[in-house]
Amino acid sequence: MKNLLINLLLAVTMLIATPLTSAEVIPIWNKTIEEGSIQDMQLMKGGDEFLLFTGFWDKGQLQVRNTTDGELIRSQPINADHNGKIIITPDSNRFIVLNGLQCELRNLDDTFSIVNSFNLDVIYTNIAIDPIIPYVYVTGVKMLCYNYETGELITEFKDYITDVDTRIAVSDDG
Repeated sequence: MKNLLINLLLAVTMLIATPLTSAEVIPIWNKTIEEGSIQDMQLMKGGDEFLLFTGFWDKGQLQVRNTTDGELIRSQPINADHNGKIIITPDSNRFIVLNGLQCELRNLDDTFSIVNSFNLDVIYTNIAIDPIIPYVYVTGVKMLCYNYETGELITEFKDYITDVDTRIAVSDDG
């Protein structure tokens, strides 16, 4: 009994003496996206900016915004389908846009210039990029691997089961 009282007294003392913090998220900026909803976003190298794919149809945009205050740094209109995806390449100088059945490799320059564009053979649900070789993996009703620099279909994974899971990940060593 004596040990229980000492442990209880010690626990209460620690709770009183320890400052409590909450896991509450405190917004530091409040911005709205005029183009509609955000389809996808990626944090850029350095963590000071992020890339957004926003809006639908003729109101679609690719945007770069500041993480500190949310201010728009640059943007480019894009005709956007639903369920658009973006992913930054391992060199952090380019990114891939999946938009409808179209895949585009774009530069992260001021105009988001298109390096390569090709059609996908699948309506996608998820994408992953290989960190070593220029391959992008696309899942949907089937799983495909493309070379994003040339647009060449590398392989179709025949044993892929779509009703189990559509998530995909690539290891750090490719």
